[in-house]
Amino acid sequence: MKKIFIVLVLQLLLYSNSFCQLIDKLDERNGFKTLKLGDDISLFKDKIQFYDKNSEITKYQYIGLEPELKKLFDYSLSGLILSFHNSTNKLVVIELINEYQFNEYSYDHYKKASEDFEKINSNFSSLFGLPSPGKTEETSEKTVISAIWLSKKVLLKTSLIYYGLKKNSEISTIIADIKSIMQKTDAGF
Repeated sequence: MKKIFIVLVLQLLLYSNSFCQLIDKLDERNGFKTLKLGDDISLFKDKIQFYDKNSEITKYQYIGLEPELKKLFDYSLSGLILSFHNSTNKLVVIELINEYQFNEYSYDHYKKASEDFEKINSNFSSLFGLPSPGKTEETSEKTVISAIWLSKKVLLKTSLIYYGLKKNSEISTIIADIKSIMQKTDAGF
């Protein structure tokens, strides 16, 4: 009995150690391909176009031509949004968007988005371990299903967004600097 307990404890320790090693890879990557959290806005002079602004961050549509930034795994991106902190001009959020257009003759845009969402999450799980338990949010306008990977420095969140039967669906992948998120939270508490 004692030997079985020791074997179980050792297996648990090995599993938790390998999980920690996987999630640490998220910190090592610190962004998406060549885009790194903390990069200065000056690195993107001719590659961004103003998108939106609030009191803390300014968002830009990435319009660079690098082909490697047009795909997440095997999935073509329809948009790439970079958010910079207004006071530091540092990159704090990268948002990758896969849009699935509604087709009045075929209602399987949501089915395709759901399948791709599962495959993208499976790829992230292979890289960083299993996500935190998923979350589903429903409003009258949309349904959002999310998965989250959280490391010491980086938050990775994938969301499947369904806007309704005769509207588009999308997958949003957010890579965010935890420090900037926590500063905002601390300021509000």
